Amino acid sequence: RKLDFVVKGKPYNVEIDDKLLTHSLSNIISNAFKYSVGKANPSLKLTYEEKEFSLTVSDKGIGIPKENMEDLLLPFFRGNNTVGIKGTGLGLSIAKEYLDINKGIVIINSTEGVGSSFEMKFQK
Repeated sequence: RKLDFVVKGKPYNVEIDDKLLTHSLSNIISNAFKYSVGKANPSLKLTYEEKEFSLTVSDKGIGIPKENMEDLLLPFFRGNNTVGIKGTGLGLSIAKEYLDINKGIVIINSTEGVGSSFEMKFQK
């Protein structure tokens, strides 16, 4: 499997802690692969806009149940449809903390059985 990658907009330099961003991004990409086994490849879209840039990881995996969305970024929380899939429930909460340090936000969209997208947005 591979990660499909798309860049939109005209690239520019940004000041950000690249190590923290790498940790956040690698966790979200890892989850995209883990929760979409046997499905289409996950994708990463890097979008440059005038005043912000974003990284969006999307998959066609198991999705997140609506009733789990509110608690998804809490430490040790795992969705009720993840039984049989290894994990501690720490990855997303740590990724969120790293995004906070970088003054970024995460927007999560998901439909159970259809897939998920995690958009990380940063001001320029």
